[in-house]
Amino acid sequence: MLPIGPRPIALIGPMGSGKTETAKRLATLLGWQFVDIDELVVRNSGKPIERIFREDGEEEFRRLESQALVLGLTMTPAVLACGGGVVAEPDNIKLLKSSATVVYLKVDAKVAVARVGNDPDRPLAQSLPQLLAEREHLYAQTADLVVDADKTVEEVAGRIRSLIGAT
Repeated sequence: MLPIGPRPIALIGPMGSGKTETAKRLATLLGWQFVDIDELVVRNSGKPIERIFREDGEEEFRRLESQALVLGLTMTPAVLACGGGVVAEPDNIKLLKSSATVVYLKVDAKVAVARVGNDPDRPLAQSLPQLLAEREHLYAQTADLVVDADKTVEEVAGRIRSLIGAT
């Protein structure tokens, strides 16, 4: 059971949408804690994400990610940076919709690819445009709010703060 209190704000979207940096900035603006779901996966598994994918496969990573999401949602008040594939698991979508204010950071595929580059620590970076096309509807159906993330971190965090009515 998740705690009663301010609903966490969960940022979703593809890699390169700025979830981590925007969540850090928004958490600072709100005076809340920042929680990176990928960091929880690494901490709980003792392995970098790239190694989890290589040694254990994507299915195991998704299982660990779901566990980390449950934990992250208990850390209120918090702004969560979710992994790009968190919406690949239907149970994660249900959990996010019932437990958080979900903000989809919508980004143009070309902008996301330029931001990610050839990062070897991001196992799915090479298939980013395809992943974005496949997951677009999942991000949209999960989100309470959709924010244009082609802007700076400051602008995006400010826009989310404004939309949620925080002062």
